[in-house]
Amino acid sequence: EFVKSDGSWNLDLLRVWLPKDVICRITSIPPPHLDFGSDRDLAHVLHDCPFAKDVWTLVLPEQLKQRFFSTSFPDWLLLNLCFHERLQGSGLIWPCLFGLIAWRIWKNRNLFIFQNISWTTTEVVKASSCWAQQYESQIGGCKRNNPSSNSANNLDDTWVFLSTDRAMARDSGYAATRGVSIIDGILILLNKGYRRAIILTDNLKVAQILSDLDLEDSEITVLRRTERIMRAEGMWKIKHIPRKSKLGSGSSS
Repeated sequence: EFVKSDGSWNLDLLRVWLPKDVICRITSIPPPHLDFGSDRDLAHVLHDCPFAKDVWTLVLPEQLKQRFFSTSFPDWLLLNLCFHERLQGSGLIWPCLFGLIAWRIWKNRNLFIFQNISWTTTEVVKASSCWAQQYESQIGGCKRNNPSSNSANNLDDTWVFLSTDRAMARDSGYAATRGVSIIDGILILLNKGYRRAIILTDNLKVAQILSDLDLEDSEITVLRRTERIMRAEGMWKIKHIPRKSKLGSGSSS
């Protein structure tokens, strides 16, 4: 209701709720409209604008520098949230610091628009790092008080099976994801701390494409994202399991 049918801001309604200086800032931004396509403001603020790039350059891990500014926004989020490495010097886990910096960049943009206040790049990094340290100290204390959490320390070296497309040998004992895509399964394993997986699939074409790890010309977005995660995180092997061998002799294909 804040936008009229002709696509302009509804100034009469805005004046009811907001002071004049705030309305001036809002009207400097084009109103949202379905014909304009997807809203790109978030990607611009967090990823593309010069201020955001300057902030990220201060903290980027060496392993991410080559691809950090060249991926699409969805792939960018996946790349950083799945990079479970500690930063040299601070010892902070990257996804934790990444999320806090992204939030601080967004908050900084809003402060500038509505209050004409802006933090420097260094202030954004320092505040985010401080919050990340506080968070990890709290989480670390909880883990030390929970003996079962110590078992996760060796997960990086543990090989697990990820079975997709209802792919499961009848007597193998390997649990199937049953309808969950390969990319979802990989993200679940990464979130649980596993970084080595043998992926079982009955789709021969998918197995061949992912084994080649060459999807630059692929038009299949999901497979391309899956390949990028596999290339960046841990160790992965692809194994094709024919449907007949998975279903067993008593089942029909």
